[in-house]
Amino acid sequence: MQTIDIITTQNVTIQYALASVRDRLLSFFVDLIVLSVSVMLLVLIFTTLIASDSLEYVMYLLIIPFVLFYSLAQELLLNGQSVGKRLIGLKIVKLTGKEPTMTDYLIRWAFRFIDIWFSLGSIAVMLISSTDRQQRLGDLLANTAVIKLNPWATVNLQEILSIHSTDTYKPTYPAVKKYSEQEMLLVKQVLDRFKSFNNKAHQEAITLLADKMAIQLKLPELPGNKAIFLKTLLNDYVVLSR
Repeated sequence: MQTIDIITTQNVTIQYALASVRDRLLSFFVDLIVLSVSVMLLVLIFTTLIASDSLEYVMYLLIIPFVLFYSLAQELLLNGQSVGKRLIGLKIVKLTGKEPTMTDYLIRWAFRFIDIWFSLGSIAVMLISSTDRQQRLGDLLANTAVIKLNPWATVNLQEILSIHSTDTYKPTYPAVKKYSEQEMLLVKQVLDRFKSFNNKAHQEAITLLADKMAIQLKLPELPGNKAIFLKTLLNDYVVLSR
C-alpha cells in the first residue's frame, strides 16, 4: 500500500495511506447510486407536482444542474468528501498541508469530464495506477491527493501498548475516553515523529497538542512534561476503551 507524507501548517509530518484505484472506484459507485436515487426521487416529485408541459423546463433548470454539480457541491460542503468518500473513509487533501480551496475543488471537478466521463474512467484509472501519489489529472493540476482518513499504521491502537487491564493499571485521566480512535492514533503518530525527529517543529507540535488536550479535558493546569502527558493519555485510552 502506497503512503504519502503530509506536512501540516505546524511543520509536523503525518503519514497517510493513499486511496487505491479500488477504494476510489467503490467511492465513485456509491456516489453514483446516491445520485441515481436522488434524481429518481426528484423526477417522481416533480412529475407529481408539476404539469407535464412544464416538466422539460424543470429538467433543464433543476435536474441537469443537480447532476452536473453533485460532486462539486458535496466536496465543498463536506470538506473534501462526498457520501461515497465518507462511507469508504476517503478524503481529498492538499499536498501542501493546507485545506483545499474552492479553486482546487473546481479544477478537480472540471477535469472529471476528461478523467472519468469522456474517457469512461480509463484516464483516471491509468493515472491513479501509474503516478507516485495515485493522482488523476484533476489531482495533478490541483496539487491534491485522495487519502484514507486514518493516519497510516500497521497495527490497531489496541495493539500499540501492551497494557493488560484496569486490574493492573489505574487510569490517570478517565475523561480521555471521549476521544475517538482516529484522534488517539494522531496523538501516537505525533509522539512517534517527536521521538524520531526531536527538532523545534516537533517540540512545538507536542506542546500545542498537549496543551489543547489538557484544555479539552478541563485540567486545572497545563502539563509540565508534554510528551509524558500524551503517553499517559494513550495508556489511559487503551485501557478504558477495552
